[in-house]
Amino acid sequence: MEFNMAAAPLNYGMAPPQRKPQPRMLRQFQIGGILINIREGAVRHIFEKHANDFKFATNRATDWPTIEHNVSGYIAEMMCSSAQIFLSNARSTREDSIMIYLKRPQDRLHHCFVVAHEGGNCYRLNTGYKKIIEEESFSGTWVNCGTQGMEEYWHGMQGVYTRGVPEENFHYWCIHGRLPSDFVNNPPPVLVPVPPPVYLIPLIPVYVVPQYVPYQQELIF
Repeated sequence: MEFNMAAAPLNYGMAPPQRKPQPRMLRQFQIGGILINIREGAVRHIFEKHANDFKFATNRATDWPTIEHNVSGYIAEMMCSSAQIFLSNARSTREDSIMIYLKRPQDRLHHCFVVAHEGGNCYRLNTGYKKIIEEESFSGTWVNCGTQGMEEYWHGMQGVYTRGVPEENFHYWCIHGRLPSDFVNNPPPVLVPVPPPVYLIPLIPVYVVPQYVPYQQELIF
């Protein structure tokens, strides 16, 4: 399956025009306020470049229908049971897609998934892989989808988080459970940067006390 990396415009709240019927759905589950669909062909696309990352999840199946069934079930169960999930479009190569990151205590690497908007609050899984990601890459502020509070990253935080507030883009808006059709009526807030404080240091006059050294005349013999 060819994976088109070109940017595609979002059709807010509306399903994009379909040129052909969608592949059959294998799994559907919820992350935050969005539904993730795993359709036929997604697992095959993952295995084209990242088969070693999910080969164990096939349960030694050799035919593609069984492989897709087993691997899609593993991915769905892993996402639904993960204590922390981070969603960000910072490194997404397509305008209609977003990245999902998770790492369970038993995992050595981070799981990375790319999902693309299908329509409404539905997203389809495009691909997935494992990657070494340094903890520093997650540093900064995240928004908790459950509490709507802003939290500074630490390795033990739990919940579903977005990199920005719901008003920042359409993806975050849907993930936080807002109606997709309402996004166009809620433009992003204008953030006025606050300049750093300027501390004025008063000038304190310094008085230098002259020191007098007794003059000694040089003797000439």
